Amino acid sequence: MKKITIHTATYNRAYILKKAYDSLVNQTNKDFEWIITDDGSTDNTSELVKSWKLNDNGFDIIYNKLNHIGIPRALNYGVQSSNTGWFMMLDSDDYILPNTVELVLNWLEEIKDDEKNGWYRICTLLS
Repeated sequence: MKKITIHTATYNRAYILKKAYDSLVNQTNKDFEWIITDDGSTDNTSELVKSWKLNDNGFDIIYNKLNHIGIPRALNYGVQSSNTGWFMMLDSDDYILPNTVELVLNWLEEIKDDEKNGWYRICTLLS
């Protein structure tokens, strides 16, 4: 099982979503799944994501196409679809640096037994 979910809610962002994808392909640690919740896009988002799923990315891509329900509900759907104990959001028009996942996972490992940070882990797992 992957350690962290990276979630992207998107709506008609095929023109910029590749920037987020490329940043995930370039991660030094690929112990994550990428959930894309498409909020009813009418552009070529689904075709784009399908082509990425054919590549050997080193991580799983889970694509959910919804009827247009709004970004807040799409985010909630992403949380419910997560298969990991940790959840991180990546906006559809954003990207992360190549060592982001590695740094986050290292930090989470450092604080896993820290009582003052226990509330964060509980909230994350319950989300």
